[in-house]
Amino acid sequence: MLVSALVDPAAFDESHFRDRHYGSWAKQFFKEMTTENGLLLADRNAKHLIRGLRNRFHTLNEKDRQYLLLYLTEAIKQKRFLFGDCSDADMMNICCELIRHYNPDAVIASPENINRFRSLRDNADPATVLSFHEYQDSSFQEARCRYLHKHQDLAKMEDQERENIFLRVTQFSSYLRIYDKQIGNSSTSKDKGKREGIEQYKKRLVGFQKGIKFVLNQWPHCRDKKKGRFEIFTSARHIE
Repeated sequence: MLVSALVDPAAFDESHFRDRHYGSWAKQFFKEMTTENGLLLADRNAKHLIRGLRNRFHTLNEKDRQYLLLYLTEAIKQKRFLFGDCSDADMMNICCELIRHYNPDAVIASPENINRFRSLRDNADPATVLSFHEYQDSSFQEARCRYLHKHQDLAKMEDQERENIFLRVTQFSSYLRIYDKQIGNSSTSKDKGKREGIEQYKKRLVGFQKGIKFVLNQWPHCRDKKKGRFEIFTSARHIE
């Protein structure tokens, strides 16, 4: 499950890396977001934000520079950036425009810019605007780890939790693939039906059908419906 973040390039300024703990947390964040379940926002055309990150990395010592440039390159190759259209070339204005348009889960800000970003998100949880000092123990990091490791049948979730997960899945997606087991068990085996009781069997089958209808209704939320694709994988016996 993806989580999204916008990173202020100034957060990687060489002056902040003089604190070795800050540097360690910054590198941990960048590695986890670019190799696990993160999605970073950037401007589409001029790519000022990516250029800003690269320029900041080049000011660091050789070890930190090579480490971060490696993961930046991989993030671009693995399409870990979500590109949005921006009408400005000023770095702070680009960040603000992306935040307003995409409402990321977190904004990672430099110490000198953190108050400005928090004022921009006055209707959001202040904990969603972080410095690298706060990242490790933040609710954002807790949620990122939970979405990375937690797997549960949709049929067993509360309605609100299920809707929140689908909104998270679809808002940045142009391609969705869902397997029947993620929705529930609708096996039509007569023997299985006899063992569990016919009423329970019917209830489970109806629940599976509702689950299929639910996931189909999520497609309108996807970012690119014209070029996108939505697949549900199931077996022939589940369709009969």
